[in-house]
Amino acid sequence: EGLASRVPTDVKGERRRNVYAITEKGRAALRRWLEDPVTPGPRRNELLLKLFFVRQAGGEVAKKHIEAFKERMTALSQHYEAIGEQLTRESSDEPDFEYWRLTLEYGRLEVDAHLAWCEVAIAALERVDPDA
Repeated sequence: EGLASRVPTDVKGERRRNVYAITEKGRAALRRWLEDPVTPGPRRNELLLKLFFVRQAGGEVAKKHIEAFKERMTALSQHYEAIGEQLTRESSDEPDFEYWRLTLEYGRLEVDAHLAWCEVAIAALERVDPDA
């Protein structure tokens, strides 16, 4: 559609690859899209759906799911921390740095909220089903 251009590159000793660059038409389309209102889509969370009905399977199943989720969120938190360090080290002088950092901070805070919820959920399960 003319929004980006492709430039094949031949770097000696490397595999041929394509580099893409945004065109002026692409920049105009990007600006229009950036100005459009944000419309949130539906959120689906299989963990919460299973938790809603988990009494049918027992508290141990719920705890297993929540602990697995907590492990994934802990790993993601560590990953975001590494990305933040790399971003600061390599890109702090970029004009877009603060926007990139804010995007990462959203992810960090969302993961922190998930981890806090895991603690609340595990404590609640232990009250409801001490054998879980």
